[in-house]
Order: sequence, then structure tokens, then C-alpha cells
Amino acid sequence: MGEEKKINRRDYLKYTGAAIGGLVVGGALGYLAKPAEVIEKTIERTIEKTVTPPKEEVLIKVNWWPGPESDAIAKVIERWNKYLAPETGIKVELVLFGREAHVDKITSILRAGSPELDIVFEYYLVGKLAPYLEPLDDYLADESLYPYTLSDFYPAE
Repeated sequence: MGEEKKINRRDYLKYTGAAIGGLVVGGALGYLAKPAEVIEKTIERTIEKTVTPPKEEVLIKVNWWPGPESDAIAKVIERWNKYLAPETGIKVELVLFGREAHVDKITSILRAGSPELDIVFEYYLVGKLAPYLEPLDDYLADESLYPYTLSDFYPAE
């Protein structure tokens, strides 16, 4: 028998790495060299969409007074105008009066029956101005007009 030749660890790793590398390169070249398979797929899709004619745009003017309250409602109005106005045909505009003139201006507009505003921010003069405000009960009673009813709101106490 012959002499046994010992291989040090470094050479063993080198030869093993070269063998594994050769297998990987050979496998990759074999995969890339094979002819491409042609796969035919037919996709049929029917899309039905009901197209509704554009609605006549309605502008609703909402009054608020300047400050953090109007900053908050401005974001709600902005979101409405961006996402719901195209669908509903209803666009909302925010109308601000100064805090000092707010009460007098609202009172004058409502008493005069002016169409200048559609929705007003007024909570402490409601009793005084009630005859000039339109009750929302009829709107909230019919779910076909509005998706909520009075039972969806907290009762006034």
C-alpha cells in the first residue's frame, strides 16, 4: 500500500468550495441554456359598470367662526370636496366671519331670510333664532334621503 497523503484543512475547504461552485455554475448554465417554454394563456374578463350622468353641482355654504374650530371643520370639508363631491354633486364652501361680528352677522342674515348661508354655526342663540332655522327632522326621518335617523344622535336634554 502506498503512503497516505494528508490534506490540511485550508486545502480541503478550497477543493470542496471549488466543487460546490462548479456545480452551482454548471446548474445555472444548464438552466439558462435550455429552450424557453411558450405558455399561452387567455384571460377573459367582463367588466360591467353603470355610468350615471354627472349630477348638477350644488354649492352649500357653511358658516363657522375663525379659530381651532374652523380649522377642524375645514379638514372635514376638504375631505368631503375631494372624495364625496364628485359622487354626490354637492360641493361645500366654508365661510368665516370674525369672532367679534359673528353673532350680529348671523342674526342679521337669518332674520333677513338671506340665501347667503346654508348651514350656520350657532349654538347659544338657537332659541332666539329658531324661527329662522329649518328643522332637520323630516330629513332625518326618511332613510332614503339621509342614511341616519334621529335615533342615531344623542338626545337633547
